[in-house]
Amino acid sequence: MTGVQTCALPISIGRECGVASNVVYWYFDSKDHLFVATLEDFLDLRLAVAEQSQESDLAATLSRFVGDLMQARHLIAAVHERSHHSDVVAEFHNWVHATYNRLLEDALTSRGVAPHDRPLVVEALMTAIEGLIMHGASPAHVEEMISFLVESLASANSTPDPAK
Repeated sequence: MTGVQTCALPISIGRECGVASNVVYWYFDSKDHLFVATLEDFLDLRLAVAEQSQESDLAATLSRFVGDLMQARHLIAAVHERSHHSDVVAEFHNWVHATYNRLLEDALTSRGVAPHDRPLVVEALMTAIEGLIMHGASPAHVEEMISFLVESLASANSTPDPAK
């Protein structure tokens, strides 16, 4: 057993709050529910900042967001691992991806990326972002990679629509 399964999180939280660990389960059905609630709080703060900073420099916004997520790299790995075994974690994982996809789609739309290009650009950016986080890329490499991808993939000069 690894990650969330073996952690003593309810005991630690109970101790910190001055209550018995079983009290924690009055509020959370399982360790996975507690884990997801903690991650939701973490991500809500970062998403609020990212949504407000829809500055003209998409690469800078994404690089800053990736840097923030690097702090939780080990937790993100645990989400990927637990999502195969826990419905609540899998649901959270799917929500996170849908939220990131929506934010990227909105940012690309406002930058004039053609509708037929957006899904592939979003997928390429998401794949790169997850890879950078999971491999613990340096801030300089994150900035270099994100800048390159945004410049290459998210420019307003999109490819011809294959449907025409």
